[in-house]
Amino acid sequence: MPPTVASTPTWTAPSTKDAMWSALINDSGAAVAVFDAEGWAHFANAVYLRMAGVRTLDELKRLSIEDRLQHDMAEERLAILRDVIRNGQAQMFKDLRRGRALVITSRQFPGQPSFCLAVFRPADIPNWVSDAEPTDADAAQMKHVDAGPLAVLSEREKEILSLIGQGLTSAQIAKKLCRTIKTIEWHRSAIARKLHTKDRVALAQLAIQAGLCSPTFKMPTGKGRRGAAAAGMAG
Repeated sequence: MPPTVASTPTWTAPSTKDAMWSALINDSGAAVAVFDAEGWAHFANAVYLRMAGVRTLDELKRLSIEDRLQHDMAEERLAILRDVIRNGQAQMFKDLRRGRALVITSRQFPGQPSFCLAVFRPADIPNWVSDAEPTDADAAQMKHVDAGPLAVLSEREKEILSLIGQGLTSAQIAKKLCRTIKTIEWHRSAIARKLHTKDRVALAQLAIQAGLCSPTFKMPTGKGRRGAAAAGMAG
């Protein structure tokens, strides 16, 4: 149930003439949302609504943080929201939602300290994260994440997928991990079966999107780029 009017503070949206606010929510490409200390959403731009899987802000406002996220994820993020609102110190976290690596910056909303402004940026775009890191927030890794399609992989398979994302061949991976090429090919086949694709480019794209390797690595060449792009949009 959404909070009652009497039980929650009222968030006041910035003026539509506020150029900086308009640029943040419309031009930056980032997902932007405003939450109170109980995790209820009071604002979200179109990018965040798509990420949350809802069509309208009213629909989002009816969802508690427990409705939007798994229990452990909700508890961890609610603690962060409350800490930011209580202490006024910005925090930055590396997160994973549906297998997509994100960097989240949370800070008190300017002039409205009862609310938290959260900005979600993709971590798989070269230079975006490093160039845009705030100087007043230290980065940490979320403990509870949504690995999406990669949740079915073992730790060894994730390690091999990360090396595929770096463009390494089976022979190079075998040498790096001190395993036989046959063993690496067996793991590669298992990964392909679990992720429903044999395309090297698609597998590399999934590894990069999940933050298993740097987006600055050169992508493997070959057929299937259209399929990899489609997989990226679906995440």
